Amino acid sequence: MTTPPNSLLRAALTFLLGALPAGAATLSENPITSSEGIPYKWEVSLSGQDSATLIRHVGAWSWEDNSLFASGANPLGWTHTSDWVKLSLSADASFTLTLSREPNVAWPSGADPSRTTGLSESLFPSFTLFAGSDTTGDQEHTYNNKPGFDALDTGALGWADPLYLAHIDNSVLDAITLTLSLTAGDYTLALGSNAAATNTNRQGYRAQLSTIPEPASASCLALAGLAALRRRRA
Repeated sequence: MTTPPNSLLRAALTFLLGALPAGAATLSENPITSSEGIPYKWEVSLSGQDSATLIRHVGAWSWEDNSLFASGANPLGWTHTSDWVKLSLSADASFTLTLSREPNVAWPSGADPSRTTGLSESLFPSFTLFAGSDTTGDQEHTYNNKPGFDALDTGALGWADPLYLAHIDNSVLDAITLTLSLTAGDYTLALGSNAAATNTNRQGYRAQLSTIPEPASASCLALAGLAALRRRRA
């Protein structure tokens, strides 16, 4: 069997990936009414070449509040001022999350229905990615945003099953990005801020989630696309 030239493989891959539907994500924003399990504000399902954008607000010290722990102790975040995302991937994928400041996000109150987050200058976006999801059990007010601080630390939230995979601890930048190869399944994201300031207002954020097929899967798709191109030429 003759191996197809690289140029044909690239053409087939471009042809096939270009034909994949974009923006086919399913997305839901949930009211937080339960005290059981992780309080998922968002549920996002991504498939193939896909993307979703989340815009909302979190507390300025939601992902990490230095007043919650002593030097050398496990850093903690606030459960109810962070935003939690249940992420479901239908296939292995290269997953990218970009978390950035979003000015003037609606933050109405009874006294001021038109209130917004302003410029969100105290959002220093930070997040943790965990493997798995959990909708049962009792919530605690704080969670472990990083693993490995003692011999018994498994990297879990501290009160729920998902296990630590990765995090970005940021107190300098107004936007951060992480790309990881993930297998199909459910994941948990804790989105928040690690502010150095003393701003007590909520802080607006934009979270952009995207997936593209893993290279191995893309190669299989490319071969399928090459076969399709050959059939079209025949």
